[in-house]
Amino acid sequence: MGLATLTTRTPWNQDPVEFSGVKLSTFLRQIGASGRTLRVTALNDYVTTIPIEDVKYDPILATRRDGKPMSIRDKGPIFIIYPFDDDKSLNSELFFSRCAWQVKSIQVE
Repeated sequence: MGLATLTTRTPWNQDPVEFSGVKLSTFLRQIGASGRTLRVTALNDYVTTIPIEDVKYDPILATRRDGKPMSIRDKGPIFIIYPFDDDKSLNSELFFSRCAWQVKSIQVE
């Protein structure tokens, strides 16, 4: 599916971090998704809903942080991350809440 890289600060990291993984748009295209929202569930049963139109912001399904695979302890194996430094409108609780980590499932609804 190709590897995308995104370097950004997050509410959980003061310094910029390089994340890499698959673009959400690529993932959805590959699976033939045809819904309006994504219901994302984390290992701790945290659930967030992401509108499909968020692909316009280029979030990624990050599996690596600074080139290293992310362990569960480090928000892995999958962490949905938005490019906060590229678009200041993303710096809000709404988008922070969509950044699920330790993702165990994504349902297209």
